[in-house]
Amino acid sequence: MNKNNRIKSLLLLVFTIIGFLFPVIRNDPYTLSLLLIIFVFIVAAVGFRLIYITGRLTIGQAAFMGVGAYTSALLSLNFGINPWLGLLIGGIAAGILALGIGYIVLRVGGVYFVIITLCLAEISKLFWLWWRPVTYGNSGLIDVPGFSIASFQFGINKIPYYYLSLIIMLVALFVMYRMERSRIGIALHALGQNDVLAEHLGINRTRYRVLAFTTASFFCGVVGSFYAHYIHFVHPDQFGVMPSIMIQIYGIAGGIGVFFGPIVGSFVVAGLTEFLKIAKEFQPLIYGPLLVIIMLFLPKGLIGLPQMFFKSSKK
Repeated sequence: MNKNNRIKSLLLLVFTIIGFLFPVIRNDPYTLSLLLIIFVFIVAAVGFRLIYITGRLTIGQAAFMGVGAYTSALLSLNFGINPWLGLLIGGIAAGILALGIGYIVLRVGGVYFVIITLCLAEISKLFWLWWRPVTYGNSGLIDVPGFSIASFQFGINKIPYYYLSLIIMLVALFVMYRMERSRIGIALHALGQNDVLAEHLGINRTRYRVLAFTTASFFCGVVGSFYAHYIHFVHPDQFGVMPSIMIQIYGIAGGIGVFFGPIVGSFVVAGLTEFLKIAKEFQPLIYGPLLVIIMLFLPKGLIGLPQMFFKSSKK
């Protein structure tokens, strides 16, 4: 293990320890609620990056969060399915949808793929609105059951939800990190660098891109399901175009070229949003220019700031 990998492993260990000890240090419901929502979007943002490294830019990942949320919520409300099982079923439903769509849309490149995924986010929102007899349209699904362990109900206690979201995030990050560090990851990066050359070397472009797309969407479905059972409410607006764009902003702002970049971006941007109390309708006006500034002056994202300062100090 080289020095960089040792540093990364140490930072990840510290991050994990702090994550598990945080409720003991600061048992504040508001802070715990903010952190668990950040954990949800970290999973989505890292999944967005997994697709990005294959050479495809998607603006539709919130749609798969919606699939997971609605699938799990409807099964719990209408058939009494346990939310724990709903987590898995929601993820599988999102993954199957991504698998089917992926084999069609991932053959398209460039701006066309971006437009298709943008349309996917809006179409999914309109679908949940249109399917009113089942989803209750604009009224949304209310009283979605929460999680419980035996006779212990999570209820309004934030701590068990916090730990559950932390564990889901760590599992998702572990799977996607190991995937990127494996031979599959080498193939994914090769496609992002030059997909024509990669195919000449025996890498199936569609198959590997679909694998990345399906994996990312599966985890989006899982966190979407978790979110539904956490807030006990599901509405189409939660999974439209704007949430998909925010996932993209989290990934790019942090540093899309590095695995841990979206993690940094999610903490900073989501934290900034909450700290400044930025209304949803004004977020595009602020984050649009902010993203342009980061891309122009911080090509490696926020995670590249320490390296930039280090180089400046050496000069």
